Amino acid sequence: MDLVLWHCNNGIHVRSSDGSSDFYCLCPPEYYGDRCQFQRKRLIFTLQVQMEGAFENLPLTFKIAVLLVRGSIPSTIISHDQFVYLPHHYCLPKYDTQLLYLINESSLSLSSSSINHSVHIHLYNGQTLEHHAWWYFPVPFEYLPVNRMAKRVIVTTFPVASEFSQKKFHNTNCTSCSNNAVCLGYDIDLDQDICVCFSNFTGRRCLIPFEVCTAESCNGHGKCIPSDAHFNLYDQFMCLCDKEWMGSSCEFQAPVINVTFGASVSITSLELAIIQFIGIRDDSDSGPNVYAELLPIKEKPSNLTLSLYNLALNTKQTEGLYLIFVHLYESHEKVDYYFKGLHNPGYSSTSNTNIEINLSDTCRSIHDLFNSTVLAQPQLQRVKSYQRLCIERQHRNQLICFYDEKFMCLCNQKNRTECFNYDRTSYKCRWNKCSDRGLCIQDHEFCPKKSWCLCKPCSYGFACQFSTAGYTLSLDAIVGLYIQPTVTNILHQSSVIQITVGILCTIAVIGIIINVLAIGTFAQRATQSIGSIHYLFVSSLFGLFTMIVLIFKMMLLVQNKQNNFSCSFLEFLLKWLPTSSDWLNACVAIERTLVVI
Repeated sequence: MDLVLWHCNNGIHVRSSDGSSDFYCLCPPEYYGDRCQFQRKRLIFTLQVQMEGAFENLPLTFKIAVLLVRGSIPSTIISHDQFVYLPHHYCLPKYDTQLLYLINESSLSLSSSSINHSVHIHLYNGQTLEHHAWWYFPVPFEYLPVNRMAKRVIVTTFPVASEFSQKKFHNTNCTSCSNNAVCLGYDIDLDQDICVCFSNFTGRRCLIPFEVCTAESCNGHGKCIPSDAHFNLYDQFMCLCDKEWMGSSCEFQAPVINVTFGASVSITSLELAIIQFIGIRDDSDSGPNVYAELLPIKEKPSNLTLSLYNLALNTKQTEGLYLIFVHLYESHEKVDYYFKGLHNPGYSSTSNTNIEINLSDTCRSIHDLFNSTVLAQPQLQRVKSYQRLCIERQHRNQLICFYDEKFMCLCNQKNRTECFNYDRTSYKCRWNKCSDRGLCIQDHEFCPKKSWCLCKPCSYGFACQFSTAGYTLSLDAIVGLYIQPTVTNILHQSSVIQITVGILCTIAVIGIIINVLAIGTFAQRATQSIGSIHYLFVSSLFGLFTMIVLIFKMMLLVQNKQNNFSCSFLEFLLKWLPTSSDWLNACVAIERTLVVI
């Protein structure tokens, strides 16, 4: 028996099905030969994907195609593999693949290292198959029979594909792919086209429907997303649950935490709140367990509500003890920290938890607690004085926590100081999307679901892309700072915007009625015997157009649909039409003056 196993080396020894006594060897892909005695040259490639920004505007799925290419232009694909990337479920996923060289290249001597090989990575939108991005990596150390490469790619929010990246490779007739697929090229080793399928199709030619989602897939509480048919046989779909539900099939109702502000906490100038949960684990090797929820404060409310399902990507359980910290941002420069103790949300619990933020929960900075002598000391020497703060707290106001540049320290019930590493800058975006006019805040260090821009003074917009510094008198400059960019319903906007819209609508309606009556009066033949009537007629037309443009401008401003058309053309009309009416009225005054003279 041992000799039979040894006969095929790394393969499987099987008997022929035609009844003869012949035996054959089934070799794994990386070996070849009648007894699997030869090893193919191969590249073991590891790919990690990271998003540049938050997942708010990203597709639900991406298709990743990894190609091993020989030569430059024209190039030849000698091996490939495909993956499905679900950004809303996986944080920094890793994909491992084995890219095989041709057998004749595997048997060549070291002179084959003169042939240049490279790895091409193509990223497609899973719903539309739009080409999103493309990466190129030369293969180093070509002389190695078994080579390894590991790369991390950064996926931008918007497509950045170049014209060259979308060109097909050598021998790409693409006659076998279905009409609803993208042909990327031709694999000469497998002797087949490389077809990139939509999310609801699978197979080598993308002809097999892959309809794994049903009405019961997510129990009616989420959106079903098809996964990879050949990559994972057991999890062929994922559920993107609604805010109130959680679980692999959205079968559990998510626990809810209601955060209220006490009378001692002023919320009139707050812009943003981050509820942070830091898990307490016994095993130190399981990695960080820090989740957060980013909540823009709209209408300056007295309470906030969040669902615990949204705390993490691909979270299977939320059981355990958590330290709760609340970050309240007043501006891009000022933030206050509050500590609310321990909490165990549980996984199947449906009860709500109420948390009240009071001034006594504030975590104070060491700059407010120590004198300049202690602050000037090195950190390792200064930290020895931290124990004194908790011991002396019975003689001061209640101090439950304080922080410095590196540590967050808690005062326990025995008046002892417990400090741990605390990065207060981890929620700043790695790539600032706020047009250099604000601070970008996100809810996760590496895989954020939400992001928010805290704009500097005189800047506004969802990306702080608008500025009022260069305006003299404009609707944008007057009310732009008060518009909430994520709210399109006027009833949910601030009271300043609602009052402004009400006043402008009243002015516009009255102006339209007056100008329509004036146009009707000046259009009569009996009134056109006087020359100045023509000026008044055109002036009334300009006034009517001004009211219409004003309403249109306000609609675009409130719905956050400002663009070059709104900022350039409509802004020009709002300035030019009233000015032209004034010039026409001046012409009327000049004509009447000449008549009197």
